[in-house]
Amino acid sequence: MISKALYGGLPKNPPAPLEDFIDSTVKTGADVSRGRQWCYDASQAIIASGRAVPALLVGRLAASRRDKANVPLTSEHWLDRLHSAVKAHIETFRGQRSELAERAMPPAQLFDHAFNSGEREWLDTGAALNSLYRTVRGKRLHGKRTGERLDDADMDAIRSAIDQYLSRFDVRDHGAILRGALVTAALSDESSDAALWLIGAKTDQGHAPGMAQKAMRALREVGLLDEIGVTAEGGVIRYPGAIVSEPTFERSIGLNAVWFHGLRRQRAAKGEPLPVQPGDIAKAEASAAKAQISEWARTRLQDYSVTIQRTSYVNKKGKTVEQLGAFNDTGDLIGLVTPDSESLLKEGQRITLKYAVAADGNVRAVWQHTEQV
Repeated sequence: MISKALYGGLPKNPPAPLEDFIDSTVKTGADVSRGRQWCYDASQAIIASGRAVPALLVGRLAASRRDKANVPLTSEHWLDRLHSAVKAHIETFRGQRSELAERAMPPAQLFDHAFNSGEREWLDTGAALNSLYRTVRGKRLHGKRTGERLDDADMDAIRSAIDQYLSRFDVRDHGAILRGALVTAALSDESSDAALWLIGAKTDQGHAPGMAQKAMRALREVGLLDEIGVTAEGGVIRYPGAIVSEPTFERSIGLNAVWFHGLRRQRAAKGEPLPVQPGDIAKAEASAAKAQISEWARTRLQDYSVTIQRTSYVNKKGKTVEQLGAFNDTGDLIGLVTPDSESLLKEGQRITLKYAVAADGNVRAVWQHTEQV
Protein backbone atom coordinates (compact mmCIF):
# COMPACT_ATOMS: atom_id res chain seq x y z
CA MET A 1 0.00 0.00 0.00
CA ILE A 2 2.78 2.43 0.88
CA SER A 3 4.74 1.56 -2.26
CA LYS A 4 1.71 2.20 -4.45
CA ALA A 5 1.07 5.54 -2.74
CA LEU A 6 4.69 6.76 -2.81
CA TYR A 7 6.04 5.34 -6.04
CA GLY A 8 2.92 4.71 -8.11
CA GLY A 9 3.41 0.95 -8.36
CA LEU A 10 3.92 -2.28 -6.46
CA PRO A 11 7.38 -3.35 -5.14
CA LYS A 12 9.53 -4.78 -7.93
CA ASN A 13 11.33 -7.48 -5.94
CA PRO A 14 9.23 -8.66 -2.99
CA PRO A 15 10.34 -11.90 -1.31
CA ALA A 16 7.10 -13.64 -2.38
CA PRO A 17 3.71 -12.85 -3.92
CA LEU A 18 1.17 -11.25 -1.59
CA GLU A 19 -1.11 -14.29 -1.91
CA ASP A 20 1.62 -16.48 -0.38
CA PHE A 21 1.86 -14.23 2.66
CA ILE A 22 -1.91 -14.27 3.11
CA ASP A 23 -2.07 -18.07 2.83
CA SER A 24 0.83 -18.47 5.26
CA THR A 25 -0.83 -16.20 7.79
CA VAL A 26 -4.38 -17.58 7.71
CA LYS A 27 -4.01 -21.11 6.31
CA THR A 28 -0.68 -22.93 6.12
CA GLY A 29 1.24 -21.31 8.97
CA ALA A 30 4.42 -21.20 6.87
CA ASP A 31 7.37 -19.08 8.03
CA VAL A 32 6.93 -15.42 7.00
CA SER A 33 10.05 -14.06 8.69
CA ARG A 34 11.67 -13.12 5.34
CA GLY A 35 8.63 -11.05 4.46
CA ARG A 36 8.59 -9.42 7.87
CA GLN A 37 12.26 -8.48 7.55
CA TRP A 38 11.69 -7.16 4.04
CA CYS A 39 8.86 -4.91 5.27
CA TYR A 40 11.05 -3.63 8.10
CA ASP A 41 13.97 -2.84 5.77
CA ALA A 42 11.69 -1.12 3.26
CA SER A 43 10.08 0.94 6.04
CA GLN A 44 13.46 2.03 7.40
CA ALA A 45 14.60 3.02 3.90
CA ILE A 46 11.51 5.21 3.46
CA ILE A 47 12.05 6.87 6.85
CA ALA A 48 15.74 7.44 6.11
CA SER A 49 14.90 9.06 2.77
CA GLY A 50 12.84 11.74 4.50
CA ARG A 51 10.06 11.24 2.00
CA ALA A 52 6.60 12.48 3.01
CA VAL A 53 3.99 9.77 3.59
CA PRO A 54 0.16 10.15 3.59
CA ALA A 55 -1.06 10.33 7.19
CA LEU A 56 -3.44 7.45 6.55
CA LEU A 57 -0.49 5.10 5.86
CA VAL A 58 2.08 6.12 8.46
CA GLY A 59 0.75 3.47 10.80
CA ARG A 60 1.61 0.83 8.19
CA LEU A 61 5.33 1.50 8.50
CA ALA A 62 7.32 -1.12 10.40
CA ALA A 63 8.94 1.33 12.81
CA SER A 64 8.85 2.59 16.38
CA ARG A 65 6.32 5.14 17.53
CA ARG A 66 9.05 7.76 17.79
CA ASP A 67 10.22 7.14 14.24
CA LYS A 68 6.64 7.27 12.92
CA ALA A 69 6.04 10.54 14.76
CA ASN A 70 8.99 12.10 12.89
CA VAL A 71 7.86 11.02 9.42
CA PRO A 72 6.89 14.09 7.30
CA LEU A 73 3.29 14.00 6.09
CA THR A 74 1.90 14.80 2.68
CA SER A 75 -0.84 17.41 2.31
CA GLU A 76 -1.93 17.31 -1.34
CA HIS A 77 -1.42 13.64 -2.09
CA TRP A 78 -4.32 11.99 -3.95
CA LEU A 79 -4.87 9.72 -0.95
CA ASP A 80 -5.12 12.75 1.34
CA ARG A 81 -7.74 14.27 -0.95
CA LEU A 82 -9.62 10.98 -1.19
CA HIS A 83 -9.56 10.51 2.58
CA SER A 84 -10.81 14.06 3.17
CA ALA A 85 -13.59 13.61 0.63
CA VAL A 86 -14.73 10.34 2.21
CA LYS A 87 -14.69 11.88 5.70
CA ALA A 88 -16.69 14.89 4.46
CA HIS A 89 -19.19 12.54 2.80
CA ILE A 90 -19.60 10.57 6.03
CA GLU A 91 -20.11 13.74 8.09
CA THR A 92 -22.68 15.01 5.59
CA PHE A 93 -24.51 11.69 5.77
CA ARG A 94 -24.45 11.74 9.58
CA GLY A 95 -25.79 15.28 9.61
CA GLN A 96 -28.63 14.37 7.25
CA ARG A 97 -29.37 11.27 9.33
CA SER A 98 -29.50 13.35 12.53
CA GLU A 99 -31.80 15.92 10.96
CA LEU A 100 -34.09 13.15 9.73
CA ALA A 101 -34.12 11.55 13.19
CA GLU A 102 -35.04 14.89 14.76
CA ARG A 103 -37.97 15.30 12.35
CA ALA A 104 -39.16 11.71 12.58
CA MET A 105 -42.08 11.10 14.90
CA PRO A 106 -44.42 8.16 15.52
CA PRO A 107 -47.81 8.35 13.75
CA ALA A 108 -50.17 10.92 15.23
CA GLN A 109 -52.69 8.12 15.78
CA LEU A 110 -50.39 6.67 18.44
CA PHE A 111 -50.50 9.93 20.40
CA ASP A 112 -54.25 10.18 19.89
CA HIS A 113 -54.79 6.77 21.47
CA ALA A 114 -52.39 7.51 24.32
CA PHE A 115 -54.49 10.57 25.14
CA ASN A 116 -57.68 8.51 25.43
CA SER A 117 -59.25 8.95 28.83
CA GLY A 118 -58.75 5.21 29.38
CA GLU A 119 -55.08 5.23 28.37
CA ARG A 120 -53.55 8.50 29.55
CA GLU A 121 -53.31 7.14 33.10
CA TRP A 122 -50.67 4.69 31.81
CA LEU A 123 -48.33 7.34 30.40
CA ASP A 124 -46.33 7.58 33.62
CA THR A 125 -46.21 3.79 33.86
CA GLY A 126 -44.80 3.59 30.34
CA ALA A 127 -42.25 6.27 31.16
CA ALA A 128 -41.21 4.28 34.25
CA LEU A 129 -40.66 1.20 32.05
CA ASN A 130 -38.26 3.20 29.86
CA SER A 131 -36.50 4.51 32.96
CA LEU A 132 -36.13 0.99 34.39
CA TYR A 133 -34.47 -0.17 31.18
CA ARG A 134 -31.94 2.69 31.34
CA THR A 135 -31.21 2.00 35.00
CA VAL A 136 -30.70 -1.76 34.69
CA ARG A 137 -28.68 -1.45 31.49
CA GLY A 138 -26.56 1.30 33.04
CA LYS A 139 -25.75 -0.84 36.06
CA ARG A 140 -24.70 -3.77 33.87
CA LEU A 141 -22.48 -1.50 31.77
CA HIS A 142 -20.95 0.03 34.91
CA GLY A 143 -19.49 -3.34 35.80
CA LYS A 144 -17.78 -3.70 32.42
CA ARG A 145 -14.27 -2.78 31.39
CA THR A 146 -13.80 0.03 28.89
CA GLY A 147 -14.99 -1.08 25.48
CA GLU A 148 -16.52 -4.30 26.81
CA ARG A 149 -20.02 -5.04 25.54
CA LEU A 150 -23.09 -6.51 27.19
CA ASP A 151 -23.20 -10.29 26.91
CA ASP A 152 -26.09 -12.76 26.87
CA ALA A 153 -26.26 -12.88 30.68
CA ASP A 154 -26.58 -9.09 30.82
CA MET A 155 -29.36 -9.08 28.24
CA ASP A 156 -31.16 -11.85 30.15
CA ALA A 157 -31.01 -9.71 33.30
CA ILE A 158 -32.39 -6.68 31.47
CA ARG A 159 -35.20 -8.71 29.88
CA SER A 160 -36.07 -10.24 33.24
CA ALA A 161 -36.33 -6.84 34.94
CA ILE A 162 -38.59 -5.45 32.19
CA ASP A 163 -40.77 -8.56 32.12
CA GLN A 164 -41.18 -8.55 35.91
CA TYR A 165 -42.15 -4.90 35.87
CA LEU A 166 -44.81 -5.40 33.19
CA SER A 167 -46.14 -8.54 34.91
CA ARG A 168 -47.23 -6.38 37.87
CA PHE A 169 -50.08 -5.03 35.76
CA ASP A 170 -53.16 -6.66 34.29
CA VAL A 171 -52.33 -8.15 30.90
CA ARG A 172 -55.29 -6.23 29.44
CA ASP A 173 -53.44 -3.00 30.20
CA HIS A 174 -50.11 -4.02 28.69
CA GLY A 175 -50.92 -2.53 25.29
CA ALA A 176 -51.75 0.87 26.80
CA ILE A 177 -48.59 0.78 28.92
CA LEU A 178 -46.37 0.01 25.95
CA ARG A 179 -48.04 2.70 23.84
CA GLY A 180 -47.48 5.10 26.72
CA ALA A 181 -43.81 4.10 26.76
CA LEU A 182 -43.54 4.80 23.03
CA VAL A 183 -45.20 8.20 23.38
CA THR A 184 -43.14 9.37 26.35
CA ALA A 185 -39.93 8.23 24.67
CA ALA A 186 -40.85 10.15 21.52
CA LEU A 187 -41.46 13.30 23.56
CA SER A 188 -38.20 12.98 25.46
CA ASP A 189 -34.84 14.43 24.44
CA GLU A 190 -32.97 11.77 26.40
CA SER A 191 -35.24 8.75 26.75
CA SER A 192 -35.28 5.80 24.36
CA ASP A 193 -37.85 3.19 23.42
CA ALA A 194 -35.16 0.48 23.21
CA ALA A 195 -36.84 -1.46 26.01
CA LEU A 196 -39.83 -2.10 23.77
CA TRP A 197 -37.78 -3.72 21.02
CA LEU A 198 -35.90 -6.29 23.09
CA ILE A 199 -35.89 -9.67 21.41
CA GLY A 200 -36.46 -12.80 23.48
CA ALA A 201 -33.80 -15.08 24.91
CA LYS A 202 -31.80 -17.29 22.57
CA THR A 203 -33.17 -20.74 21.78
CA ASP A 204 -32.06 -23.61 19.58
CA GLN A 205 -34.37 -22.28 16.88
CA GLY A 206 -33.36 -18.61 17.20
CA HIS A 207 -35.04 -16.39 19.77
CA ALA A 208 -38.12 -16.73 21.95
CA PRO A 209 -40.87 -14.08 21.63
CA GLY A 210 -39.85 -10.98 23.56
CA MET A 211 -40.90 -7.44 24.36
CA ALA A 212 -40.69 -6.56 20.65
CA GLN A 213 -43.57 -8.90 19.89
CA LYS A 214 -45.64 -7.32 22.68
CA ALA A 215 -44.90 -3.84 21.32
CA MET A 216 -45.96 -4.88 17.83
CA ARG A 217 -49.16 -6.35 19.27
CA ALA A 218 -49.81 -3.04 21.05
CA LEU A 219 -49.49 -1.22 17.73
CA ARG A 220 -51.76 -3.72 15.97
CA GLU A 221 -54.42 -3.08 18.61
CA VAL A 222 -54.81 0.48 17.35
CA GLY A 223 -54.42 -0.31 13.66
CA LEU A 224 -50.87 0.97 13.27
CA LEU A 225 -49.23 -2.29 12.24
CA ASP A 226 -50.38 -5.11 9.99
CA GLU A 227 -49.92 -8.79 10.66
CA ILE A 228 -47.61 -10.60 8.26
CA GLY A 229 -48.16 -14.32 7.72
CA VAL A 230 -46.25 -16.88 5.66
CA THR A 231 -48.10 -19.44 3.57
CA ALA A 232 -47.13 -23.10 3.25
CA GLU A 233 -45.76 -22.32 -0.21
CA GLY A 234 -43.47 -19.64 1.16
CA GLY A 235 -45.58 -16.66 0.13
CA VAL A 236 -46.40 -13.71 2.36
CA ILE A 237 -49.89 -12.58 3.39
CA ARG A 238 -50.62 -9.16 4.87
CA TYR A 239 -53.50 -8.91 7.34
CA PRO A 240 -54.75 -5.41 8.25
CA GLY A 241 -54.32 -4.68 11.94
CA ALA A 242 -57.48 -5.09 13.99
CA ILE A 243 -58.48 -1.76 15.49
CA VAL A 244 -59.94 -2.55 18.89
CA SER A 245 -60.34 1.05 20.03
CA GLU A 246 -60.96 4.47 18.57
CA PRO A 247 -59.23 7.54 20.01
CA THR A 248 -61.30 9.99 22.01
CA PHE A 249 -59.12 12.81 20.67
CA GLU A 250 -57.69 13.11 17.19
CA ARG A 251 -54.98 15.13 15.45
CA SER A 252 -52.64 15.68 18.38
CA ILE A 253 -49.81 18.16 17.76
CA GLY A 254 -46.32 18.47 19.19
CA LEU A 255 -44.58 21.56 20.56
CA ASN A 256 -40.81 21.39 20.99
CA ALA A 257 -38.49 23.31 23.34
CA VAL A 258 -41.37 24.60 25.46
CA TRP A 259 -39.05 24.58 28.48
CA PHE A 260 -36.46 26.70 26.67
CA HIS A 261 -38.91 29.38 25.59
CA GLY A 262 -40.46 29.40 29.06
CA LEU A 263 -37.03 30.02 30.52
CA ARG A 264 -36.43 32.84 28.03
CA ARG A 265 -39.69 34.50 29.14
CA GLN A 266 -38.66 34.24 32.78
CA ARG A 267 -35.27 35.78 32.07
CA ALA A 268 -36.81 38.55 29.99
CA ALA A 269 -39.16 39.41 32.88
CA LYS A 270 -36.11 39.75 35.16
CA GLY A 271 -34.17 41.79 32.64
CA GLU A 272 -31.52 39.07 32.32
CA PRO A 273 -29.61 38.16 29.12
CA LEU A 274 -31.53 35.79 26.85
CA PRO A 275 -29.95 32.47 25.78
CA VAL A 276 -29.83 31.80 22.03
CA GLN A 277 -29.57 28.00 22.11
CA PRO A 278 -30.81 25.36 24.60
CA GLY A 279 -27.17 24.33 24.92
CA ASP A 280 -26.46 27.74 26.50
CA ILE A 281 -28.41 26.68 29.61
CA ALA A 282 -26.65 24.94 32.49
CA LYS A 283 -27.84 21.36 32.97
CA ALA A 284 -29.28 21.94 36.44
CA GLU A 285 -31.25 24.99 35.31
CA ALA A 286 -32.50 23.14 32.23
CA SER A 287 -33.67 20.20 34.35
CA ALA A 288 -35.59 22.54 36.65
CA ALA A 289 -37.21 24.26 33.68
CA LYS A 290 -38.26 20.92 32.16
CA ALA A 291 -39.78 19.82 35.47
CA GLN A 292 -41.72 23.08 35.58
CA ILE A 293 -43.15 22.41 32.11
CA SER A 294 -44.28 18.94 33.19
CA GLU A 295 -46.31 20.53 35.98
CA TRP A 296 -47.49 23.29 33.66
CA ALA A 297 -48.79 20.75 31.14
CA ARG A 298 -50.93 19.10 33.82
CA THR A 299 -52.39 22.37 35.06
CA ARG A 300 -52.18 25.50 32.89
CA LEU A 301 -52.16 23.81 29.47
CA GLN A 302 -55.72 22.57 29.83
CA ASP A 303 -58.09 24.66 27.68
CA TYR A 304 -55.17 26.96 26.83
CA SER A 305 -55.50 29.17 23.74
CA VAL A 306 -52.60 29.84 21.40
CA THR A 307 -52.13 31.41 17.97
CA ILE A 308 -50.07 29.72 15.28
CA GLN A 309 -47.56 32.05 13.64
CA ARG A 310 -44.40 31.56 11.64
CA THR A 311 -41.23 32.43 13.50
CA SER A 312 -37.47 32.21 12.98
CA TYR A 313 -34.74 30.91 15.24
CA VAL A 314 -31.08 29.91 15.14
CA ASN A 315 -30.57 26.13 14.99
CA LYS A 316 -27.68 24.10 16.39
CA LYS A 317 -25.59 24.78 13.29
CA GLY A 318 -25.98 28.53 13.72
CA LYS A 319 -28.33 28.78 10.73
CA THR A 320 -31.49 30.88 10.89
CA VAL A 321 -34.54 28.79 9.94
CA GLU A 322 -38.28 29.42 9.87
CA GLN A 323 -40.90 27.23 11.52
CA LEU A 324 -44.45 27.46 12.81
CA GLY A 325 -44.71 28.35 16.48
CA ALA A 326 -47.45 28.59 19.10
CA PHE A 327 -47.84 32.04 20.74
CA ASN A 328 -49.86 32.96 23.83
CA ASP A 329 -52.24 35.90 24.15
CA THR A 330 -49.41 38.28 25.06
CA GLY A 331 -47.45 37.34 21.93
CA ASP A 332 -44.84 35.20 23.67
CA LEU A 333 -43.57 32.08 21.92
CA ILE A 334 -44.68 28.94 23.79
CA GLY A 335 -42.99 26.31 21.60
CA LEU A 336 -42.12 25.32 18.05
CA VAL A 337 -44.59 23.13 16.16
CA THR A 338 -43.01 19.76 15.38
CA PRO A 339 -42.54 19.02 11.65
CA ASP A 340 -45.00 16.12 11.77
CA SER A 341 -47.71 18.51 13.04
CA GLU A 342 -47.21 21.40 10.62
CA SER A 343 -49.60 19.94 8.02
CA LEU A 344 -52.44 20.09 10.58
CA LEU A 345 -52.03 23.81 11.24
CA LYS A 346 -51.70 27.02 9.29
CA GLU A 347 -50.36 30.47 9.99
CA GLY A 348 -52.83 32.79 11.71
CA GLN A 349 -54.91 29.94 13.12
CA ARG A 350 -56.10 30.17 16.72
CA ILE A 351 -56.51 26.91 18.60
CA THR A 352 -57.25 25.70 22.12
CA LEU A 353 -55.07 23.04 23.69
CA LYS A 354 -57.51 20.71 25.44
CA TYR A 355 -55.17 18.22 27.08
CA ALA A 356 -51.37 18.04 27.10
CA VAL A 357 -48.53 15.89 28.37
CA ALA A 358 -44.87 16.85 28.63
CA ALA A 359 -41.56 15.02 28.63
CA ASP A 360 -38.14 16.66 28.82
CA GLY A 361 -39.74 20.03 28.30
CA ASN A 362 -41.50 19.07 25.05
CA VAL A 363 -45.30 19.00 24.85
CA ARG A 364 -47.84 16.92 22.94
CA ALA A 365 -51.43 18.14 23.02
CA VAL A 366 -54.86 17.53 21.57
CA TRP A 367 -56.60 20.67 20.39
CA GLN A 368 -59.66 22.29 18.90
CA HIS A 369 -59.93 25.07 16.34
CA THR A 370 -61.32 28.24 17.92
CA GLU A 371 -61.16 31.17 15.56
CA GLN A 372 -59.22 32.81 12.73
CA VAL A 373 -57.32 36.00 13.51
